[in-house]
Amino acid sequence: MSSAPPPPVLTGVKLLADGEITAHLLCGTPVATLPVTRGQIALLPAGQIVAYLIRSGRLTGFFIFRTGVRGGLSSVPGVGGPVRLFLASGRRAQAARTRNFLRKLSRYGHEPSFLSDDFWTRAAGAIAARVRPSRQLLHSLLEGEAAR
Repeated sequence: MSSAPPPPVLTGVKLLADGEITAHLLCGTPVATLPVTRGQIALLPAGQIVAYLIRSGRLTGFFIFRTGVRGGLSSVPGVGGPVRLFLASGRRAQAARTRNFLRKLSRYGHEPSFLSDDFWTRAAGAIAARVRPSRQLLHSLLEGEAAR
């Protein structure tokens, strides 16, 4: 008797557009979104890099993580299931630097989810160190990818 393949691992991320608290994705492509009482749940496939921003007034929560990772040890508010967390911050400036960094990656033809966890660990360190996303920074981070 053959067994059916296991269902794909999906990670749910709460999205809120209106109200006192908002939450949205800066990076990550859902395979589906489900409406819920307040907002939506975005379903993301395993292995995807996600940049997730939560705002409540002047307070900000910002996270970069990889979804559906076996042995993921971190939990993120508004995210269903453990993830591999690279950056957690309460600073709006880091969210802005990350948005600019992701734009540069896309402009130069790099898909964030195809880059290694080592790359994202180095990138999170650069973002946390308040380094602006320059072409030189991107080049130096990607050099490590070429060596893999």
